[in-house]
Amino acid sequence: MSDAEPQERPDLHPKEREAICTWLAQKMGVSREQSSELPDELLAALGTNPSASIPQLLAQLERKKMPSSRLRSKARELTSRLDEVRQSIARITATPSPLPETVDESEQKLDQMIGRVEQSFLEFETQVREAAAQTQLPPYLSPDNLYAPFDAVRENQSNAQRNIIRRRRRIQAGEESNQIALGHPYHFFYDFQRPHPGLPAPSEASFSAVERTMHLPEQFNPDAISKKLVQYHEVRHANQDAVIRLNMRSEQDLQAYIGFLTGRAGQKPKVIVTEEATTYGCELEVLNILLKGALHSGKKPSISSALQQIGGTKEDEKIIKMLLTLSDDYYPEGMTNSVFTSRYLNRIKDMHLAAGYDVYVHTQGGSPRKLDHNPL
Repeated sequence: MSDAEPQERPDLHPKEREAICTWLAQKMGVSREQSSELPDELLAALGTNPSASIPQLLAQLERKKMPSSRLRSKARELTSRLDEVRQSIARITATPSPLPETVDESEQKLDQMIGRVEQSFLEFETQVREAAAQTQLPPYLSPDNLYAPFDAVRENQSNAQRNIIRRRRRIQAGEESNQIALGHPYHFFYDFQRPHPGLPAPSEASFSAVERTMHLPEQFNPDAISKKLVQYHEVRHANQDAVIRLNMRSEQDLQAYIGFLTGRAGQKPKVIVTEEATTYGCELEVLNILLKGALHSGKKPSISSALQQIGGTKEDEKIIKMLLTLSDDYYPEGMTNSVFTSRYLNRIKDMHLAAGYDVYVHTQGGSPRKLDHNPL
């Protein structure tokens, strides 16, 4: 990218502006209220000439009474990593592809998807409860823990902001403040996933702790048994994140947590091995209940038999097969107070390393420690 004078360009698309404001919040600590007042020309210029635009950005923000020392420190940090800045801004300022639908249509599609997902997931709760009544549960598995994701989704139905597309539109229209927090610590947003250039379209739900958002593929099938299990897994991550935030002792701790999770250019996504072990463990416990205790008792069925018992189809085969394989290392011990065997923890670690994640473990009073392929 050239350091020539910034080229003129038309007003930013709302999605471009939203992306740049998010980037400024993450990289410079600029509040969304401040960045939303910046002119389109300056935001667009960041993409064509970051080194020249950062001083202009400083001047604009200083006039808005943001502490200049903090800004200058951030500016020096960004300038020292200018190549990374160029690459990061270049991605978010690229002209977006034409949207397949209007914002209102997209809102409506997400509303419909949220309704289907919530209804199907709460019907799944009924299925699990009925199967649990006929299954001897392991002594370490409490009903409160088992049904916590269903309680969270039911509680989130009262969250009027859960359609993030509608919330963004209202913020852009000045109808709603972007400073409004979620009304309940366990509330979360829903959004559609967008495929990344060069990568296949995502097929599974995923939860982003940074944004407290459940991302759903547009072709997500909430009625498939494997998708219900994945959603159960991801809502457990939402609950984990809520507990972590509730236990934060200071704003500094919260910002360190968000900073650790926030992805940067060239970095792999991060997971904490014990958090994944817990969510997969609970997911396996649900599958074990649907299979009438066969996994815990050492009578693991074949993939075809398992699909038949739980009402699965070819669409469910990949995920159910993965869970059946993982059950070999989880059972018979399972979990007691979220304590797992080293055999199971190593399987979780190696599975995520192979999938392209950076895997970490919590340390006593310190930052998470990065793991490698050496056994735990």
